[in-house]
Amino acid sequence: MDSKLHILKLKIQMYSKLGKIGRLASKIKISSKGNTVKNILVCFPIDEPSFRVASYSFRKLKEDVLKDVHIILLIPSQYKNLIKFYFGQIITYDMKNEKNISSTLEEIRKIINDFTFDMIIDLNPNFSFPISHFISNIPANYKVGFQSVFSDTFYNIQFELSTTGFLERGYNQINSLITSK
Repeated sequence: MDSKLHILKLKIQMYSKLGKIGRLASKIKISSKGNTVKNILVCFPIDEPSFRVASYSFRKLKEDVLKDVHIILLIPSQYKNLIKFYFGQIITYDMKNEKNISSTLEEIRKIINDFTFDMIIDLNPNFSFPISHFISNIPANYKVGFQSVFSDTFYNIQFELSTTGFLERGYNQINSLITSK
């Protein structure tokens, strides 16, 4: 096993035992009376190619989601000029290195602490411990992300990216989960 992967597994186990990784909602309740999701946090990818695909795939998100849903977009600051849509509340963060990302995300958590999120969506196609750890410490009924070796610890709704498929298909699956159409 790759030593970095082994170290990451140990780190996640330690954080879990120490209570530094939040608990997932054990049951998912879907109401027959309609949409119960009112506040959504969307964490955009930290790598530029994935960010560009996600930005394109979610450009019409507000048009497709019910009008009474509040959306907060968490976007790496270096991609702010690549945004081609203007809806929801946009929060940018600087990510120089993994240590900075953790402290910066902690500051963001203080900003968004006033919100009660029904759903948090991680659009990173590759596992990112700082982002997943950040998400794990924000209470939400639904935590959505892509399948990985560690995704069971962090997400209660997971989408699989096929190795031969396109990233946009994965984003379309997530989009269909939250859209009203």
